[in-house]
Order: sequence, then structure tokens, then C-alpha cells
Amino acid sequence: MAIKIKGGDKNDGTELLVVGTRIFLRISRGDDKIKRSSKDVREEETPLEILKRRYSKGEIDAEEFARRKKDLES
Repeated sequence: MAIKIKGGDKNDGTELLVVGTRIFLRISRGDDKIKRSSKDVREEETPLEILKRRYSKGEIDAEEFARRKKDLES
């Protein structure tokens, strides 16, 4: 079954290919927008949570942790 596209009897599929490509691109961009918006919904870490994470990973020592925590709380 051939799909007739406006513009004459000549149906080489070029227009159908263009339309299909545009639909595909819109759908794939839409999926990307959904992924980005779900990241936006996620809460960001607070400075104190970042500090705790860095301490638990060993990036800073107890003295540095206490000093920075005091700075954050003041």
C-alpha cells in the first residue's frame, strides 16, 4: 500500500523520509527534556551534606570538618 503525499503522483519517499525524521527528532528531544526535568526535581545537597560527604570519604580530616561546620552554622 503506497502512501500518497500531496504534490503530485511522483512518490519517491523523500517527503515521507523528511517527515519521519522530524517526528523522530522531536520524540528523542522530548525524552531528553523528560530526563533533564527529573534531575531538576531532585533536591540539591546542602552545604552541610556536602561537608559530611567529604568527611566520610576522607577528603578532609576531623579538625577541618569541625572548623567548616562551625563556619556554616554561624
